[in-house]
Amino acid sequence: MGVFYERSFIEKLNQMTPIAELMSREGEQVLFRPNASTLPFLCSRCNGDMDNSKINVEKNFFKCFRCEGVLGVPFQGKPINYVQLKYGYSLAEAVEHLCHYHRIEPPKRSLDAKEKAKASLFAEAARFYERQLEQTDYFERRGVSTDVAKKYLAGFAPAEGDALFRHLVGKGFKREQLVEADLLKESGKDKLQNRIVVPLMKGNMPIGFYSRRVDEGAVLKHWVVGGQSAVIGTEYIREGVETLDLYESALNKLAAETAGLPAGVSIGGCTNFSVALLRLIGRLKPGRVRIVFDADRRGQGQRMALQVGEKIRALGIDVYVVLLPLGEDVSSLIASGQTTLFLDRMNEAMPYLQYRAHYLMSLMSMEDIKDHMEWRDSSCSCQAISPLSMLSSLSLP
Repeated sequence: MGVFYERSFIEKLNQMTPIAELMSREGEQVLFRPNASTLPFLCSRCNGDMDNSKINVEKNFFKCFRCEGVLGVPFQGKPINYVQLKYGYSLAEAVEHLCHYHRIEPPKRSLDAKEKAKASLFAEAARFYERQLEQTDYFERRGVSTDVAKKYLAGFAPAEGDALFRHLVGKGFKREQLVEADLLKESGKDKLQNRIVVPLMKGNMPIGFYSRRVDEGAVLKHWVVGGQSAVIGTEYIREGVETLDLYESALNKLAAETAGLPAGVSIGGCTNFSVALLRLIGRLKPGRVRIVFDADRRGQGQRMALQVGEKIRALGIDVYVVLLPLGEDVSSLIASGQTTLFLDRMNEAMPYLQYRAHYLMSLMSMEDIKDHMEWRDSSCSCQAISPLSMLSSLSLP
């Protein structure tokens, strides 16, 4: 469901946000001068000088002439435009960013009749799944406590093919609504069967469901209903959190919270790290991010830790990578009674650049490493360059 804000509220945000102070807070170098009608700033987008970038204090308007003239990309506007252009936000995301900046709540938008019906449908489906939780011990078997599962409104989709359908029809919902919401197959069978289910929340409203088959080896082990990415846990993360942990799956995130680490988010698979989540991390401004991906025997989690880490580092945030035992994930460690080992690995997280160097060396033969070290030792100009910095300058695979 899209979010829209009244033009009058957006203009109110513009008026209450001095553009120079905002840009300074967001990292631009603004040259403040008492009683000045215009202020120069160093543009972080084009790296131009202060002669090319100006802020009109009276009009609360900024413009970089070099961005438009040299890069061909306009960089100008009012506070809301600045936030959109700097972070690539939609208008709604920019509104929420400025509301967060001022520590105010964005206005609640009333839903139209169709949206209200869908919200009501998902809420009732979530309650149904939650009431079936006692039918499975899967969470317990995967290292997740009942208390943590209940905190995230987790539930279970029964194996009977039409249990949810019969329940929702009994509550007055139409078959067509269930099909449109992706809860029911055209055949009349429930889309989710014999699966643990975790609602995907926006505020206090479920907007979709992450699910996982409880029988191992099943086809389509993971499934998401509602067209959302399976990001879980963001509603509990506060701005400025000291450490933010990123996990591949909901089970890993919930298992880690069971072990006493609540400040984490699941991203719905290591290949599903989204631009929206990257923006959220930028807004949260954590002291550091720990990437806790699965130690896959084929190396996918380790490889994706490089790519995700690089994106987060570009935000100016310190990144660490947690090295789990090969073939293990968070859930498997905690479920097998190795919580202490897991917590030790979390405390021993490796700085990103060191991890990157080790990873790149793992792709090289011993002969290549030996040749590189001999070259370095024989080159006077490279004596002061550490092997770590040399390897960290290489391109990612």
